[in-house]
Parts: sequence; structure tokens; C-alpha cells
Amino acid sequence: MLRDEELVRIEPAAPAWILAAAIPLCAAGLVLVGASRGALERTAGDPVPPSWVAVATVIVALVFGWRAATQTATLDAHGLVSRNLTSTVRLDWSTVEELRVVRRPGLVMIEIHVRGTRRRLRLGPATRWQGAPASMIESTLAAHPQAGALLVRHEP
Repeated sequence: MLRDEELVRIEPAAPAWILAAAIPLCAAGLVLVGASRGALERTAGDPVPPSWVAVATVIVALVFGWRAATQTATLDAHGLVSRNLTSTVRLDWSTVEELRVVRRPGLVMIEIHVRGTRRRLRLGPATRWQGAPASMIESTLAAHPQAGALLVRHEP
């Protein structure tokens, strides 16, 4: 049975919400710009009607927007599950080499380094603006027994 302090669930924050809104809006904007330029008119050489491509573009953008808004990370005593924009990763703690805090202009992200590979995964829902939101995520990870032992911070 897991103790409460060993189970951590991270939900997306403002960067993910902005991405969730921007993806469908950009797709809809591209479709509208194309429509205003006559790109949705079908010609004899079109294998698929352009209107179908436009609808598919908006649907795919809505799916990606939904994935961005519903990213989650769950850390327990056995491992972590990270549901990001395009993939879901399940890792046992024995396969995680380190959790590295990576600072980019305006953002703080957590990278998962997988043992024995060059593979670097992002803990997407843990992406935060610099400052208090990022510090809170770092503190949450540091308080988890397994994640805290693997957390590597590099101060700017």
C-alpha cells in the first residue's frame, strides 16, 4: 500500500493552457486564411477535397489542444507516468537515471534521463513559468522519496 507522501500527481499549469488554446486557434486561423484565398475550392487534380483537409486539420488541432490541457504526471513508489502532448511514458524508478531541472527563457522544465540511453523525456505537466510556480514543483519533486533522490538542480 502506498503512503500519501509517496504519491504525487502534477497537473498542467499556464504554459500548457496557453498551448491548449493556441493550437486549435492557429489551425482555425490557417484554415480561414486559406479559405479567404480560395484554397478550399476543389480542382480536378485534388485527390482529396480541400475542405476535408481543412476539417481534418481542425480536428487534429483540437485533439492536440485537448492533450495539452490534460497532461498529467503521476509519481509513486514504483515509478512515474508522464502523459505529455504526444505520448505517454511509464517508467520504473530503476530505469530513471536522473530528473534534471532545465531552465529556458521564462520557463522551467523537468527532463527525465533514462538509464543506459541518450533518451531525454520531458515531464510536460511540470513545465512552469520561472519563479514561485517552478519552485513549488521543484519542492514537490524533492519531497518525494525516489524523485528527490534523482533530482538534479542547476541554479542559473
